[in-house]
Amino acid sequence: MFRALAEMAPSAIFIIQGTRLRFVNPAAVRLTGYSRQELLKINFYDLFPAGSKKFMRDWGMQVQRGESSSAHGEFNLVKPGHQGRGRTMDRVNRCAHQL
Repeated sequence: MFRALAEMAPSAIFIIQGTRLRFVNPAAVRLTGYSRQELLKINFYDLFPAGSKKFMRDWGMQVQRGESSSAHGEFNLVKPGHQGRGRTMDRVNRCAHQL
C-alpha cells in the first residue's frame, strides 16, 4: 500500500538508509533531474552543494532523533547538467518526517 501511495504522491519522497537512497518516487525523479536508477546509486548527500552537505547531514540526524526545531526549510539542490554543461542548482523546500 505504501508503494502505491508514494508512487502517486505529488511531493518528492526519499527513503534513506545511511547515505544511500533505498526508494524514490516519480516526484523525486522530477525534482532532482536524475533517473530513478541514478538516484539509487548515488550518495544522498551528493545532491547538495559541497558547502551545505554537513548542514544537511546534521539536520537529517536531528530530525531522526526528534531534536530538530523544524522539519521545514529551503536548500539548494545540485542537478545533473544537460548536454555536458555541468550542474545547476535549484532552491527547493525540505520537509522530513520520522515514521
